[in-house]
Amino acid sequence: MSMLVFVKGKVNFPITLDPTIWIFDDRKLLLEQAFDPAYMPKSVDADVALQQSAMAMAKQWDFDWARSNPEFRIEQKKMVNRKEIEGDWAMYIGQFLQNAEPHDDTQAVLLHLKDGSQVEITLEEAMRGIACFAMNGRALKEDGPIHFYHGDGRNRNEPIRNVEAFEFI
Repeated sequence: MSMLVFVKGKVNFPITLDPTIWIFDDRKLLLEQAFDPAYMPKSVDADVALQQSAMAMAKQWDFDWARSNPEFRIEQKKMVNRKEIEGDWAMYIGQFLQNAEPHDDTQAVLLHLKDGSQVEITLEEAMRGIACFAMNGRALKEDGPIHFYHGDGRNRNEPIRNVEAFEFI
């Protein structure tokens, strides 16, 4: 069973996402926090985005440099303990979908489910969506790889389960 999620269709860069590693991503948040407006991503202008991008690259360089140090690898293994990953985890999916650079004429997004069915949502709904990737600290192997929640929480009790691809149409 594949735990990958594909972004395809009318995009400049088709991408493949692996939600199983998001548990180690600093951008993750508890599912209950994802619906809180205080945690929702804010729109940023180009200058702020460029500055954030430069800071992210610097942070990655520091991380890569530190990772080459054997003592750092030992400490890193100690950092992630069971208590830190327990809970229901989510990510705002728009940040990943935007990286695929959807074409200007994109009108909607099809969510492809494991059973072959599709659910059509608007581009805006996709960009504001929340992807739950872990329940009780475990990857969604039975009904994953992700559950899709609308950003406004309207399907909070019944997410779209078994999502394995986003196709821009």
